[in-house]
Amino acid sequence: MNWKLSIIVQNAVMSGRTVVTTFAGRGGSSIGYNLAKCNVLLAIDFEPNAVNTYKLNFPKTTVWKANIRQVTGLAILKEIGMKRGELDIFDGSPPCTPFSAAGKREKSWNKVYKHGSETQAQRTDDLFFEYLRLVREIQPKSFIAENVKGMIIGKSKGYYNLVLRHMKKLGYNVRVFNINAKDFEVPQSRPRIVFIGVRKDIKTKFPELHTFKEITFGEAVKNLQIPSDDLQASINAAKRPSIEKYLRYVKPGESFSRYHPKGNQFTYVRVSNDRPCPTITAGGYMQMFHPIYNRALTVAEAKRCSTFPDDYKFLSLSDGWLGVGNSVPPKLIMHMANYVQQILANAPTISDRRQNLRSVN
Repeated sequence: MNWKLSIIVQNAVMSGRTVVTTFAGRGGSSIGYNLAKCNVLLAIDFEPNAVNTYKLNFPKTTVWKANIRQVTGLAILKEIGMKRGELDIFDGSPPCTPFSAAGKREKSWNKVYKHGSETQAQRTDDLFFEYLRLVREIQPKSFIAENVKGMIIGKSKGYYNLVLRHMKKLGYNVRVFNINAKDFEVPQSRPRIVFIGVRKDIKTKFPELHTFKEITFGEAVKNLQIPSDDLQASINAAKRPSIEKYLRYVKPGESFSRYHPKGNQFTYVRVSNDRPCPTITAGGYMQMFHPIYNRALTVAEAKRCSTFPDDYKFLSLSDGWLGVGNSVPPKLIMHMANYVQQILANAPTISDRRQNLRSVN
């Protein structure tokens, strides 16, 4: 698990499969595509800190800070120098908060997204359809879209069915995987829904999706060097009176709620060395604690548990936890990208197609 972004980029032998990623966040998906030796041509996100973090780590990738409602497929194609139908993979993980079982779910539908001084009338529950609008305009060979498992639970199931029908109407064969990141070399239990669509004019046979042996928290953080400021912040978090009194009782793998008189603090947990880390959430900074030491988990440990490289940079410690909690684990996307590349094996790359045209002429 001790690996670096610089090594990934340096050793990547681009396969020729091209990617545009929307809702790119702080780059988790892009790391995964790099691991799969794909070429990310363009990343798009709305949130300023996410864009700044992405640029910090991928200075050679074109990044747009843009509201996806104002982005057109034509503009994307112009930027990447392609025609409709030529892009290999169109990626996107529309905001999942409205469907998260840990969130307000349908109570958050029809709400406006706000960030600092920037307030735009942007509902977050319907952004999946903005993503699909771009699929229609670009007509990529395939798409990969990820969301929380809560999308298929309760009232959200109707939304899920609507999204799925819309995907198929756009002219794609679609396979939906109800999976957990821990089965794909991610040392974190993170249930997810992954949509994979392949354009119907491409001969499609969805192969079996192979899983892998689980990686425990102890295995993930072995030989990890934790920066001093990160470690000190985790120690200080455990000194809070509301935390300190419970840490003496809470055993590895247990939630604080077991010892709380009202069953509160269920999001506070001491992780186990012998199991994958529980789901890391954007709001969980200083709420997950080390299995042995009386301190919170560090951002460095959270990165390992989400398969971010050790040298991945964030704007601050809190930004790091937010970034990890909001991101698709890179190793999960790597396996999804490799899966799609199996299907596209007989579909020509853009360089192949243009070479053939030159040969004919």
